[in-house]
Amino acid sequence: MWEQASASFDRLFWNNETECLYDVVDREGHDASIRPNQILAISLANPLILKTKAKSILSVVERDLLTPRGLRKLSPNDRAYRGSYEGDQRSRDGAYHQGTVWPWLMGLTSPRM
Repeated sequence: MWEQASASFDRLFWNNETECLYDVVDREGHDASIRPNQILAISLANPLILKTKAKSILSVVERDLLTPRGLRKLSPNDRAYRGSYEGDQRSRDGAYHQGTVWPWLMGLTSPRM
């Protein structure tokens, strides 16, 4: 059953163009934003992704999201990127998930890597 779930997850979430996972898949389409959420899929005890694809995800995350202090919540190559958490409450709320660095994500590692 796990193999079937893994295959379904792969078909639904794998983005060949970016060689990592879509951030969101729903009725409205696929969101190709490069975000750290995909690290969760490769850090599971029973990973949903093949090892070769997990390495590709890790490479993309390292290239686009890794900083000395943690992982960005959005790639700086995305036009919605806002790397500074500053300004009034509305500005800060708008930047919260659009590029600011979250240190807790650094603790997620794959048991297979």
